Order: sequence, then C-alpha cells, then structure tokens
Amino acid sequence: MSTEAEIAARVAHQINNPLTAVIANLDVALSEIATLARDLQSCAFIEERLRDARDAAERVHRSVRELTRSGSTPPWTESFSDAAVQQLESIGPVRRGRVLIIDDERLIASAVQRTLATDHEVTVLERARPALERLLNGNRFDLILCDLMMPEMSGMELYAELLRVHPDQACRMVFLTGGPSTNLAKDFLARVPNAHIEKPFDTRRLRALVAGHMRTHEAVAS
Repeated sequence: MSTEAEIAARVAHQINNPLTAVIANLDVALSEIATLARDLQSCAFIEERLRDARDAAERVHRSVRELTRSGSTPPWTESFSDAAVQQLESIGPVRRGRVLIIDDERLIASAVQRTLATDHEVTVLERARPALERLLNGNRFDLILCDLMMPEMSGMELYAELLRVHPDQACRMVFLTGGPSTNLAKDFLARVPNAHIEKPFDTRRLRALVAGHMRTHEAVAS
C-alpha cells in the first residue's frame, strides 16, 4: 500500500507536467505581447490578463510544493538566484548552441523549444530511445534537456547508456522533473552531478541555466 508521501508525490507529478506547459507558454506569450503593448492599447489589456493567469499558475505551483512538503529550494536554483540571473543577462549574448529536448509531454517540449529557439538550434524528440539512436549515429549536442521519467526508456536509463558509450554527451544532460515520484529517482538525482530543473520552471532561469551551460562547456564538433 502506498504511503501518503508517495501518493502526494504522484499527484504532484501529474499536476506539475501540465502546469509546466501553462507557465512556459504564458511566459512566451508575455514576452511577445510586451513588445506589441508599447504600441497597442488592447495588447496592454491582454498582457495584464496573461500576467494574472501566470500569477494564478504560480499559486498552484506553491500549493503543490506544500503538498509534497518540499519547502527547500531545488538544488538547480541555488546557482540561479535573481542576482545570478541578472548577472548572466548583463554579460550579453552567448554562443549559439545545439540543444536537444527529450520529453514525452508534447506541450512541455514545444514550450521549451519556443523559449530557446531564438538563441539556439533546437531539436525535439518525445522518446529517449530515438534520441539514443541519433547520438549513436554521430549526432552531438551542446545541451540535452531530458525528462527524468518517460515510458520505454527513462532519462535515467538514457544517462546510464550514454555514460557507457558517450560520456561526453552524458555530462551535457540536464534533467527535467515534475518531482521525483520514486525513491529510485530521488537517489539518482542525489547521486549524479548533473543539474536538474523542477517543473514547472521559470523560463527566465531556464535561459540563464542554458547560458551558463554554454559558457562553461566547449562547443561540440559540428
């Protein structure tokens, strides 16, 4: 029989996945509408409504975190405080990189793609095994944003395989997680040195994480 904590973790995972798509798409829409709002009064009204929706989504996110008693800051955010994000943004543009997104939630993958596509070459796949096949065939990426829990092959299994055959690509993985719902996932995230991003994530910090990654990792051979 499942414990209350395990049930809460599963519920949080089911909520966080669609909530990630909501927040990420709202962030993209807000960014676009803010530009138009300088000239069109009606766009300013739309922007205000979108911000209200974004704030409401954040409230849901906070409630989910309270549900799972995860009040501490996720490890990945410690290096990306508001000050750190501002510092990275002030440095200016980073090199354009090749980014692979692997997530079986199409809406999340599409939202992340839209967030990063302006600055990077982005490839999206909905399963880990086709991603592994591409990597085995010689494709290389500067950054691999990979969902932790997926059918057929999980992000953990993909990491283990890449660590065996292409460790240079394994070290470029950053894991997307709606909250580790199993002890295996929790142990994995605690053990591996790779960063992970808790869903739903702040797209501004996601850009900062990607920028920091591009500055600290050499470009892959094209």
